[in-house]
Amino acid sequence: MRLIYFSPEIDPMMGVTLTDFFNKKKSAKKLSYLIIESLKNHPNETYFFIKDGKNIFKNRFLNKLKFLFWAKINKYPIEFRKILDSTSFFGATDVLFCNARRCLKDNSLEFFISFKSLKKIAHLDHYMTDTGKIAANAKRYKIDAYIASANLYKTSAFFRYFFPFVSRDVYVLPHVAESRFNKKTNFSTRINKAFVAGSIAIFDRTEPYLKDFFDYFPDSVYHPMRKKIYDNETILRDFIDHKLYITYITSKKNSVAMLKKYHSDFNMVDAYNSYKMFLAPEELSGMSAISFIEGLSCGAVFIGKKGAMYEDLGFRDGVNYIAYNGSLEDLSKKIIFYQKNSEKLKIIADNSYSFFLEKFTQQKVFETFFIDILNYANGISHPKSSFVIQP
Repeated sequence: MRLIYFSPEIDPMMGVTLTDFFNKKKSAKKLSYLIIESLKNHPNETYFFIKDGKNIFKNRFLNKLKFLFWAKINKYPIEFRKILDSTSFFGATDVLFCNARRCLKDNSLEFFISFKSLKKIAHLDHYMTDTGKIAANAKRYKIDAYIASANLYKTSAFFRYFFPFVSRDVYVLPHVAESRFNKKTNFSTRINKAFVAGSIAIFDRTEPYLKDFFDYFPDSVYHPMRKKIYDNETILRDFIDHKLYITYITSKKNSVAMLKKYHSDFNMVDAYNSYKMFLAPEELSGMSAISFIEGLSCGAVFIGKKGAMYEDLGFRDGVNYIAYNGSLEDLSKKIIFYQKNSEKLKIIADNSYSFFLEKFTQQKVFETFFIDILNYANGISHPKSSFVIQP
């Protein structure tokens, strides 16, 4: 098998892009662990496809040198021979991995149409932008499988509406926290409240790339529960502390400045280590937030909306997380109950942290994913997520 990453150099989820590097901007890098673990543990199976360059980089040799410069910036030990381009051949045991936002918004996959046996999988991170275009190209280029932090086929009516041609489960690939997120404090010394942090992204309805999103959702807020907590902070102050901030997506300059201030104001790792409970409100598109795993890795008890998003991964209410029905009233009741029942909360904390170590560390998530993809490459009809646990 060859696991081939599609043009990761243009994807801030896969590493620091050259644009971000020269502009001294931080890239998200939420999926960079895939490349790190691939190169460390499966270098023989790891390859990279780069699109034909523009201007002087139309020269394939120079284009590959540009890619290697990107690899050096990210400290990825990539060999020249592992870089594939439009002169390469792709077969039945090759699996092409791409981020939908980068490969399905245009004709980037046109080249692969002739390779009918190549398996193409697309990660749906933030697929709420240009959703109709992404869905149309996914159908046109015959994407074989989809990946997300939750099984969108079950958790998202939005996904089912725009991807009606998909009639089977989306592969569940859990989030992975950066290595700095770790447990540092004793649970008994922590603040007996829940903590929530993050941006309250308010989208501009006039943006063309969000037209599909607003045609479906009347709300301009991508994380509605974050906004509810923010708006009701006075009522909730006895059981929820927050570090939430509002950012308007169209005001790029202002949102970046606000993000810098937000990150300089406090240390997220210390915050998760200071509280017994935390929330990571879900996205409208049907996916969990990465803070769900970040808080778990720091030993806090996760409070999440009841449903397949977490239960598919093996989370059980009152055992290794706290479930609520999505309302502020039920959320408040659950927090107050566990504030008064510290022994039960401690048991959940121990269970959840043990479960995290067993299933969701960077190496374990990647190795599980790699084995699943290897089985897919070797003949099974559709990748089955081994992270999903049947009730």
